[in-house]
Amino acid sequence: MIPTISLTSCTQEEIAEALRDACTKVGFFYLEDHSITQSLLDDVFDQSKQLFALPLNEKVVLTDPILQRGYTKFEEETLDPKNQPDRYVFLYTMMFNIIPQHSNCFMLIHIIYSYTITIIKEAILKRDII
Repeated sequence: MIPTISLTSCTQEEIAEALRDACTKVGFFYLEDHSITQSLLDDVFDQSKQLFALPLNEKVVLTDPILQRGYTKFEEETLDPKNQPDRYVFLYTMMFNIIPQHSNCFMLIHIIYSYTITIIKEAILKRDII
């Protein structure tokens, strides 16, 4: 079960402990009360769905093989040699030199989202929980 962690209902120490436990024991967590608006989340998911719905030939050009970032095809990577290949599709969106052409606002939405996530991350790391 993936744990849900609230940034407002616990003390800073409890949040830090919950994050540590989730990362070391489960590997994932849901974050609540994080201040990201539902509108921004909806925009990010909408733009991502549009991008992943594109034909493969349009997605593969969003890859930078030198930096090993951008679009990753299904079963293209192997993180665990015992379980090959990994079964996911991925786009590393912090690649501002590779811009999807399917939408005029894709990068703007993802930049705003990434900036918001960075603020939250820094607040958590400073233990100055939002």
